[in-house]
Amino acid sequence: MKVIINPGHSTTDPGVMGPTGLYEHDAVTTVAQVLQEALHERRIESEILVQPGGNPQWALNHLMEQVNARQSEVDIFISLHCAADKQREAYGTRVLYLEDSEESKLLAENIQKHFPRTLWSGVQPSQEYILQQARFPAVVIEIDHITNPEVEMLMSLPAWQEKVADNIVNGIFDFIGPQDIRLFIDGQEIYSDPVPQLVYGDVMVPVRLLAEALGATVEWDSERRILSIYTHRTSEEEEPSETPALSEASQA
Repeated sequence: MKVIINPGHSTTDPGVMGPTGLYEHDAVTTVAQVLQEALHERRIESEILVQPGGNPQWALNHLMEQVNARQSEVDIFISLHCAADKQREAYGTRVLYLEDSEESKLLAENIQKHFPRTLWSGVQPSQEYILQQARFPAVVIEIDHITNPEVEMLMSLPAWQEKVADNIVNGIFDFIGPQDIRLFIDGQEIYSDPVPQLVYGDVMVPVRLLAEALGATVEWDSERRILSIYTHRTSEEEEPSETPALSEASQA
């Protein structure tokens, strides 16, 4: 399981500036770092990819090329932004998803439900370029309204940043399902992808991971749909039987 985190905008295109001078890119970059730490604590791999400076359209193209080059290893793409509104009192989180993408809509809904409801918050369909280009579930999270002076002040507080990150992580877990079962063999923790799952009261573990960790060999016959596990016990049990025979021969 891997999440790509993109702090929106760049150093040359810093986005919206708040009433006291905080730029959108600076605000979301800090939250991206806190989010990565929160994901790591929950054993979810993540990577931060930043849009390069320069021409904004070229920079977006370059960013999405980087993102999609990781298609085989990435499960979710999250781009962090700030909302802006002419009404200075506006506050609340908005999560945007690609219209007609049911997976992205579900991801957006699961994240949004962990944030307070306000007149300006909600889940909205969008045709944002990065959402169109992503090849896996993707959302744009406008973490709050940077144009609100009180919100802008909160954005610099570690406690607020951690709360935003926790809300996003909880939404991700609601989207992907429980992922908190840990596997230990002889006291050593074993990490797996996919992780162990609780299904109808039984813990399901990838059989190849478990077998190989116990020293067995696994073979899968896709044509006959037969899974074979070889523990090597047969050959080990046969070896001692030769010793008595040799001993008897030497006594004779």
